[in-house]
Amino acid sequence: MADDDGPIVRSTLTEQIVSRLRTSLSDGSFPLGQPLPSEHELMERYGVSRNVVRAAISALRGQGLIYTVRGIGSFPSETVRNIPRIPGDPWDTLIPTKDPFARRDYADAETAELFDVPKRMMMFITERPATREDTGQKVLTARVMPASVFFGIEPSPMPFEMTRAELVTLFNKHFGPLTEEYGFQAIGADPNQALELGVPKGAPLIEITRYTRSAEGRLLMTETEITTGPGIRHITAPVPVS
Repeated sequence: MADDDGPIVRSTLTEQIVSRLRTSLSDGSFPLGQPLPSEHELMERYGVSRNVVRAAISALRGQGLIYTVRGIGSFPSETVRNIPRIPGDPWDTLIPTKDPFARRDYADAETAELFDVPKRMMMFITERPATREDTGQKVLTARVMPASVFFGIEPSPMPFEMTRAELVTLFNKHFGPLTEEYGFQAIGADPNQALELGVPKGAPLIEITRYTRSAEGRLLMTETEITTGPGIRHITAPVPVS
């Protein structure tokens, strides 16, 4: 009687490693933005040679499942993350990993120029590490406001105790309709960022900043998030065109 199941196909070691790595990529074992284990670690994990590991990595890269940064490593393939262009807190879907760190500091030359305030203007800064709810990707956030935006407002606000919605309401009341814009910048991880994000020092990061301005263009607040860069494509969400 004929065997209708077809011939038995023997897979090579490389194909077996590709299959296992593909499973790990699809089930989230390798988080987005985090490098895959090194060649040496994969050799030890699967008991195969360096040539087999390199062939498997090359195959996955050819399939578009991973992205390699020279000198740093391979990362899960890109995911598209929408940046909202509607009112609201851009960090609503983030899960804090530590309590917010609120501090006052004096504006340096760069900050003073950005906000168009005198040097050594008091700045209100709130920093918070978090993770993305959907991917588990680590994120560093920071909100910065100059003390001057609160001058003359009665009763005197307490910026560190206000939510973003409360700040926006306050700014709308005192400065009129607000506008928002986004800035993107590629940076290399400094030692503190590398430690917080779990990436090598110098690893590529994306710094995304939302600028909230008054109707006259006065910069009132910046909100920055820093995330791992390789394989992540950030785009602004579509908005109706009138």
